[in-house]
Amino acid sequence: MQRRTEESIHGRMAEQRLACIREIQIQRQRADLAASSFRHSLLSVRSLAEQNLADREKLCRLKDSLKELEADLVEALSVKTGKESKSTFLAEALSSTASRTEQLKKTILDLRRKRDKHSAVISEQLLALEALEAKSSQYILERQKTEEAIEWYNRILGFRAECGEGVKFIFDKIDRKNPNEEYSFSIRLDNDAYNLLDCNTILEGIPELIVDLNKTNGLFKFARIMREKFQVAASNGVLPTSISVYPDSSSVTVSSAPPASVDSKSETSVRQNDLHVKVNDRHHDPHKKVNIGQPAIQSPRSVSALRRSPRFLVRRIN
Repeated sequence: MQRRTEESIHGRMAEQRLACIREIQIQRQRADLAASSFRHSLLSVRSLAEQNLADREKLCRLKDSLKELEADLVEALSVKTGKESKSTFLAEALSSTASRTEQLKKTILDLRRKRDKHSAVISEQLLALEALEAKSSQYILERQKTEEAIEWYNRILGFRAECGEGVKFIFDKIDRKNPNEEYSFSIRLDNDAYNLLDCNTILEGIPELIVDLNKTNGLFKFARIMREKFQVAASNGVLPTSISVYPDSSSVTVSSAPPASVDSKSETSVRQNDLHVKVNDRHHDPHKKVNIGQPAIQSPRSVSALRRSPRFLVRRIN
């Protein structure tokens, strides 16, 4: 009994297995049909998509060509408009050129006359310019010579000048034992007369030199003589001092005009003797502080006055 039951169960299972196999085969066939149909539909969709893409590309090309045609049309219209405006402008220019030509002919005639006149003026100015250039080159040469002379004075004679209350003449290379020792004196021009402001060395004959300077206007000669006196003082052992020693300017200065009578000569000689006595009194005690009088005018315009003075200008020209 049990064996029959097992056989019936096995039979039923075999039948179910066969039914499952048939069902699997049927489903496989359906899946193959569905896959084939899907493939066909996919191929058709792909062909449609490719056709659509091709149509789109054609459409884009058509749009681009249409834009190019529109641009060409706009350019052609602008060229046409430009040519029309240019032709209008040319017509107006031709009409105005005809009138301007007549005006230019008249202007050319006037310019030719002015050119001839200006040529004559320019030739005169060129001659004047050549003369000025010659003078300028001569001035440059003179200035170079002057600079060379100043350099020589500074290098060989140890001379230099400084501007301040007056013009200060400074010399070194005076004393051979001490060539760096500086000897100096200051002079100022006031009211067309030279005043000795100070001198750092006690020298003899200074009042007479100032009188001669105001008579002859020989400033460079005065500076040369002062240097010689500094050399003599240095050889005698007289050294510069920090005390400014200078005579009374009111008694030293003398007008540069020539004397008009014998009385003025005698007055000058008396004044010179007076100054000589004052300087000799100063020599008795060189350490004593000496301050005889002050310059007539203490003003910073002395240097500019010395440059602008007609006495100094005459000396420079000579």
